[in-house]
Amino acid sequence: LVSLLFYRFAPVNKQITFWGSSNFKSLLFPLVLFTCYGIYGIPNDHGIDPHIWSILFCAMAMLYNAMEEYAWRGYLLNSLGKTPFWIKSLLSGIFWGFWHLLIFENFDQYGGFLMFLLFCIVFSFILTFSVHRTGSVLVAAAIHTFLIQMNFATVVCFILFMILLGIWNRISFVKKESDLSAMS
Repeated sequence: LVSLLFYRFAPVNKQITFWGSSNFKSLLFPLVLFTCYGIYGIPNDHGIDPHIWSILFCAMAMLYNAMEEYAWRGYLLNSLGKTPFWIKSLLSGIFWGFWHLLIFENFDQYGGFLMFLLFCIVFSFILTFSVHRTGSVLVAAAIHTFLIQMNFATVVCFILFMILLGIWNRISFVKKESDLSAMS
């Protein structure tokens, strides 16, 4: 929440926003996430249908991840201005990794803190690329959220996310004015 306040009131050039360069295209990322996990499902001990549970779980994770992404891929990257991509990725990955010292009790499931930090740095390159490509915190939050499980849905999400990022500037849902006048 603090990052949202900083982001809102800090005097930085806000090139990265929640929706980015295209509201509709940015919504494709959560759509992919919810569809993949909704179809695949996530087992739980609460007696809730795995498909419904996965959508609820993704929604809660995405809300939290959007707040994290406002800090690391929103405020921090905008604050770094014209700093080279690789430095932005490295710095945001390091800060993001150390931030988790405040959240997690231990890092045993990741093979220790150093492995987790390395993962954060590597994954930060993907998240930084996503916001450079789209200008969207929502896209970064959706990509961040697909990590909630390591299963088939994760792989499908990753492939679809990379395709969407690859064709981001080539997809358009609005006809150009010149195309519309030619049709008349």
